[in-house]
Amino acid sequence: MIHNECFFCKAERRANSKTVEGFYYQKYDEISKRYIDCIQVINQFGHILSSVVIKSRTLKRYTGFKIDDVRLYEGDIVISEDAGCKGVIKCGLYECGGTKNIGFYVDWINNDLLRKDLGFWFERKDFHLA
Repeated sequence: MIHNECFFCKAERRANSKTVEGFYYQKYDEISKRYIDCIQVINQFGHILSSVVIKSRTLKRYTGFKIDDVRLYEGDIVISEDAGCKGVIKCGLYECGGTKNIGFYVDWINNDLLRKDLGFWFERKDFHLA
């Protein structure tokens, strides 16, 4: 039984700590009587290859953005070369330009003046993964 909505993410497998990408879901384990975090691993055509149990603390949601054809995930470190700053991709409530927003954003390290909205930075040529 699927407990939550599915979303694309990456996490470490519980069995061997290798990183897997796919759609997150929870299933109910009859033996332990609790929900277990899992990922359905898919191929490029969208077919399910396997379902694996993951380490919950390693779960990172996909932002929907790619930099140089590499997926950008929650928790990734990014750099703005022009601004000379590093930041962490986060998801949640944030303030930008006096307006409260919700979604993926850049939490800049040691700089509160830079824009936080991820969409703004994604368009810039000086923005990349650390």
